[in-house]
Amino acid sequence: MISSLIPKFDFSIIDEKELADKIKNAHRNTVRMILKILSYQHQNELLPIKWEVEHILPQKWQTSYFPNTSDSEVKELVEHIGNKIPFEKRLNIIASNGYF
Repeated sequence: MISSLIPKFDFSIIDEKELADKIKNAHRNTVRMILKILSYQHQNELLPIKWEVEHILPQKWQTSYFPNTSDSEVKELVEHIGNKIPFEKRLNIIASNGYF
């Protein structure tokens, strides 16, 4: 009941392995939230007002980076949460698609 002073939460049990797998390639809003949480665990200064999710290995990669890897495997690596960092928008524009 929404108007209750004592709300009742009925959470289901979460499989931690399944959660870890889903976080690796999470929705972009979830990625922003995770990166923001991680940032503030390691710094006291706020992120700039205008920040973006930057791919360390660019989304547009050269085939010479991974000559023996399929495009689908590289795309999975590029979109993995471990390949993303919060980055100031102005600096991200300057960096373009260069290899980080």
